[in-house]
Amino acid sequence: MKLLLTGSDGYIGVRMADHLIRAGHDVTGMDSGLHRYGWLYHARELQPVTVTRDTRDVTVDDLRGFDAVVHLAEVSNDPVGELNPEMTYSVNHRATVRLAELCIEAGVRRFVHMSSCSVYGATGDSASREGDETNPLTAYARCKVLVERDVGALASDSFSPVFMRNATAFGASPRQRFDLVVNDLVAGAYLDRTIRLSSDGTPWRPFVHILDIAHAVERSLAAPAEVIHGEIFNVGSDELNQQVIQIAELVASMVPGCEIVVGPPGADKRNYRVDFTKISTQLPGFECRWSLEAGAQELLDILRRIHFDEEQYRSRGYTRIKQVLYRLSGWGVRCAFPPDMIEVDRHDQHVRVGLFAGGATEAVVPAELRVPGVFPRRIVQRAVDLRRCLHGRRSYGERRRLLRGRRRGARAYKYRYKGCKKAQTHGLKPVVAQADQIVGAQMRVTVAA
Repeated sequence: MKLLLTGSDGYIGVRMADHLIRAGHDVTGMDSGLHRYGWLYHARELQPVTVTRDTRDVTVDDLRGFDAVVHLAEVSNDPVGELNPEMTYSVNHRATVRLAELCIEAGVRRFVHMSSCSVYGATGDSASREGDETNPLTAYARCKVLVERDVGALASDSFSPVFMRNATAFGASPRQRFDLVVNDLVAGAYLDRTIRLSSDGTPWRPFVHILDIAHAVERSLAAPAEVIHGEIFNVGSDELNQQVIQIAELVASMVPGCEIVVGPPGADKRNYRVDFTKISTQLPGFECRWSLEAGAQELLDILRRIHFDEEQYRSRGYTRIKQVLYRLSGWGVRCAFPPDMIEVDRHDQHVRVGLFAGGATEAVVPAELRVPGVFPRRIVQRAVDLRRCLHGRRSYGERRRLLRGRRRGARAYKYRYKGCKKAQTHGLKPVVAQADQIVGAQMRVTVAA
């Protein structure tokens, strides 16, 4: 089967691509590149040819010829989704529904969407089934419910969507994440011989290894259309419904001398158990192959092999919210992320910035940050030119002309634009930072009232 795998460079996508290729599928990847910064270890996973594209930019021509689309490329968890709920709705809900509509127009017959068990919210000790009422507590979870409703309504004789409500993922991946419960506990135990819980550890969570998620997707693609048509499956295993304190005790037992420090009850109200009977009985050939202990041991072995250290653990490349905040702050490379305005603390001398898919960028420069007597468009264009300078895209003579009025060369650039208080006061620093993201792109600039 010819597949398009969106989010192929992500935490799950890297290993899922390998799994699907080895299962005999012809896989093409698509990823915006938002989380390509971190690469924890070298592995032998097979990787597909990957197109760098935001899913909001996809056209019907991009989808022609594919038999199925497996859609992972969304804002990846509850905390990131709460940074800007409107942005989350734009990416996770509206863009996903649009992608499904384009699939229908392109003749794609199957659409596998990665939903989440977080749609159940807080159900306590009762195990939630697919037909139970949902109780989403965050923008991320609400978007999953909306996609299930809206894409599910598109199902027809020629289009079969299926929704995989994944439990909380764990396991090792080259694009590792340490903002997931099991992975974080393993890393903390390895580094400090101490597991510090941010709560009392009593909330329930269902867990599933990322390779079992990949296996569930592979089985849904192999199943007859009538088995998966418009269906919702909880992805996981009843045995992996665990309290956080139980996970901590398991991990601590695997690291000699490790102790557990329990915190106060946390603000996170999610507390749910999930029933996985449906997927184990109705999806042919599926069963969870990874236990919590096996997944934790796999990750521990890798951390020991690569001599994992505190600097890697704290790196923005392995924590989604850190990487997203870094990109939104303006100091990362260009990424086509939200089309919405992002509020940034003015005390940090940043501007409110909207990153538009496709490369066009609009910066709203507060009036108090304007350089007196200089039109903002000129500031932005100069910033773009200076970034080209920095990356060697201008001749020596052009660099001299661009930097005229100051000492020549890289020192002048560093002095004038990269860190001095004058640049911050005049608002040049945020504009240059924005230019760093979209070198050479068309820019529209307005002045805030």
